Amino acid sequence: TTPSSSSSTTTPSSSSGTTTPSSSSSTTSPSSSSSTTSPSSSSSTTTPSSSSSTTTPTVSVSTSYLPPKMCQSPQGGYRVELHPDSLADVLVIMEKPLDGDDGRNDEVVAGKASGSGLKITVLKFDLSDLIPAKSNEAVWVYESKIKLRLKEVPVGERPNWKSQTTVMRPLKVSTDDIATGNGQLTSDQNIFDVEGSFNPINKAPTYDKDVVADFTDTIHTWLNPYSINAGKENFGVAIVNEYNNGDPERSNAVNVRYYGYDNETTPDYIPMIDVCYKIVENPQCEEGFEEVRVPAKQSTVIVKDNDNSFNNVSLTVAMDTNGDVSRSLIVFDFSQLTDNFKNVDVGDSYIHLNYLGLSGDNTVASNPDIVIRAYPVLKEWDETVTWDEIAEDYDDNSVVHPATVEVSRLGGTDFAIKVDAGTVESWVNGDTENYGFILIAEDENSKVRTPLFVDDDDEEPDHHKPVISVCHAAGGSSTTTPVTTTPLPTGSSTFTTATTKPIFKTPRCKHIEEDPKKITVPDPSDNTTICVSDNPIVLKYCDDSAGACKKEQRRDARGLITTSCTCCLPILEKKTHTFDCWGTKKPIEIDMIASCQCQECQNPDYEESEAMVMTKRAARLMDGPELLSRV
Repeated sequence: TTPSSSSSTTTPSSSSGTTTPSSSSSTTSPSSSSSTTSPSSSSSTTTPSSSSSTTTPTVSVSTSYLPPKMCQSPQGGYRVELHPDSLADVLVIMEKPLDGDDGRNDEVVAGKASGSGLKITVLKFDLSDLIPAKSNEAVWVYESKIKLRLKEVPVGERPNWKSQTTVMRPLKVSTDDIATGNGQLTSDQNIFDVEGSFNPINKAPTYDKDVVADFTDTIHTWLNPYSINAGKENFGVAIVNEYNNGDPERSNAVNVRYYGYDNETTPDYIPMIDVCYKIVENPQCEEGFEEVRVPAKQSTVIVKDNDNSFNNVSLTVAMDTNGDVSRSLIVFDFSQLTDNFKNVDVGDSYIHLNYLGLSGDNTVASNPDIVIRAYPVLKEWDETVTWDEIAEDYDDNSVVHPATVEVSRLGGTDFAIKVDAGTVESWVNGDTENYGFILIAEDENSKVRTPLFVDDDDEEPDHHKPVISVCHAAGGSSTTTPVTTTPLPTGSSTFTTATTKPIFKTPRCKHIEEDPKKITVPDPSDNTTICVSDNPIVLKYCDDSAGACKKEQRRDARGLITTSCTCCLPILEKKTHTFDCWGTKKPIEIDMIASCQCQECQNPDYEESEAMVMTKRAARLMDGPELLSRV
């Protein structure tokens, strides 16, 4: 409609004549601005003449602007609006030759114009308030929108306009690290692939207007629904131009411009995102228990009345819209527990599946919630197994816990199924054979859009393979008492040694034994006399050839990525041995290795004792064999 036109809606009223006004509004027009309406602000109303009236009063609104549709908060969730917090959160970055747009923040600019380089604009929104406060909580962003205010193109530039689309690409690096050399600005060294786009702009804009695009995939880059720790660091999003006819992005045309952020920008015109989300709890171990996540060894899907095996497909259960009934099998590899512990006390245990969403098109009138249970399998199977061979070979007398896939559940999330801890404990301790679990839907007789989960062969980015979490009593009972040692840095002939419990979460940060030999230390009474141990001592060192210690990145409570590098380092304790200090026998307390663990490579808690420092000083004066030859 034109700005002066209006539309009205008539809604049937109740027989008593009680009416509720309804409102409507026209579509946008070039010079429009936002307006909202309510019954009390209507431009015209009609009141029924009698109680028998069947026509509801209407609200006829003459307006020139229909506000863009933003996200709707999920049931039990929230909706927030976020704007850039500072001028630095809007930044135009360009390749050479530079012009007045470089570094500006009052406009969002993208594209390439004659006489200047390619331009993008970085927008950054602070998401820290959305980060869950508790470690067992996750944030599920159901929907997010981004709103920009598109600017009119000056009349003289309109003939040079090219049909183009504004796209959004999350940054891989901070704005300070963006490479702006020729051909680098929009390369994959700076930014990820496209995660969202606005509608194409086929003709040069002749008036200012709001434009809205979906921002959900972009925000999931940073707030991964599976886990906060699975998200990437939020460096912001690049607003980038693409020509719709396939022309290279560095072809000359007219830059697209939106309102940016400065002290003079009208608040409603500042870039904005809204986020509709929920905070949900994930199960965690109780106090006194440690969690270890064990990977799936194999998984498969079996289908009723079907002789085929189904591997490399998403795991699923229940009857689909074609009438096929599916169950899923998963077996987990507990070797990292059984290799290190004689007896494992299991508190709770959960299967964690990466939920992808519901199968098929929405052909079911009302899809119900789907309840799933996990039963222990009673016989061995492999990925060629079929329904008839194993579908009924499970322990239906075991303790099972229902887990519900709600229709409203967000795809990409962590779906946990609690399983019988006693069963897991018996598998880990070798009391019974581990044949894994079979997942069965409570209702297998109703056609539904079945839930889909990532299987153990899925290599898609951001797809998380099945794992089972084992809440293991802290400490545990080890199979052996391994002796773990480490040498001093190169140049020293002194070694220390001690016994230690196995390292639960990093079992391959291990010790290597060498032949026993006498060691030397300086006499602590004068720090110059060299003393030799009365008895040979086994020399050992920490080894990490398997690469258990590595560089890791985690997201802190405010959503910031922290990077740490770990090395296989010793934990020290004091031990006393007898030494011969040039004919005088003395008990000398020296630092010994209590354990080897993956620690930060510059751990401030790992400090050499004075004795170790003096030993290295002595080692620089004479090597080990010379010292021993003087005893």
